[in-house]
Amino acid sequence: MDSEKSVAIIGAGTMGKSIASLCCLHFTTILADNNKEILDNARTEIHKYIDHQYHKERITESQKNTAKYNIKITDSLAKIKADIIIEAIKEDYESKIALYKIVATHNPDSIILTNTSSLSITKLGKFILHPQRFAGLHFFNPATVMKLVELVIQDKTNEYTIKQVQEFCSIIKKTTIICKDSSGFVVNRVARAYYTESLQSAALGEQIQNIDESLQNIGFPMGAFRLMDLIGQDINFAVTTSLFEQMFFEPRFRPSIIQQKLVDSGKLGRKTKSGFYNYD
Repeated sequence: MDSEKSVAIIGAGTMGKSIASLCCLHFTTILADNNKEILDNARTEIHKYIDHQYHKERITESQKNTAKYNIKITDSLAKIKADIIIEAIKEDYESKIALYKIVATHNPDSIILTNTSSLSITKLGKFILHPQRFAGLHFFNPATVMKLVELVIQDKTNEYTIKQVQEFCSIIKKTTIICKDSSGFVVNRVARAYYTESLQSAALGEQIQNIDESLQNIGFPMGAFRLMDLIGQDINFAVTTSLFEQMFFEPRFRPSIIQQKLVDSGKLGRKTKSGFYNYD
């Protein structure tokens, strides 16, 4: 994949704008969302990220100006035309499938990727006009920092798609692992216990600050509760619930009522200024 190619990201939330921040340094990048306020805020944050890269001397002034020129925003799915399209909307089958039906119609030759953390790529691929050019590309939060991405393939994903996505990831300086379409893929399945066991300890009366400090003191860069706040309580809870159901209600993946109460009350972490911790 060369720099003449274009990339579109659908969903301008925390993950979408982070992916767009990476892409615009190398490609013409379209960021789409149906909420104009979220789009405007995302563009401001992307420009700040570009400026930060320039001040840290990671890019030149010319690259800074090109990156800002590269980023385009739109609130119309019908206007999206790109070689690679990355969907980064909420973890919900119906919403994603409805989006694919619109986007795939206008982009019959494009590679379409989903940033889902836990949903079945095979199930989603059934609703794509060209499933051979469909795969999962799971970034980790924050995408501008975390080096790893999971390329999740289904039976119909062809070699051309795999090669193109690997080249794309290499250009944006990500390390790619290829995963089969299985519950939780690799990282979320392995890491889920980091959250569920921490939440179980809190349910038994342990202070969340003590749990986080203990985890950091043995080498983890961030405690489980601060990490859940960073990811978003709604997203983290949805992934745990999805994995719990896919794993036939295996007790070790059971969602926590503590986290559910946070989600129900709208305390989603950093993005709402309140979660397990306050961020005023």
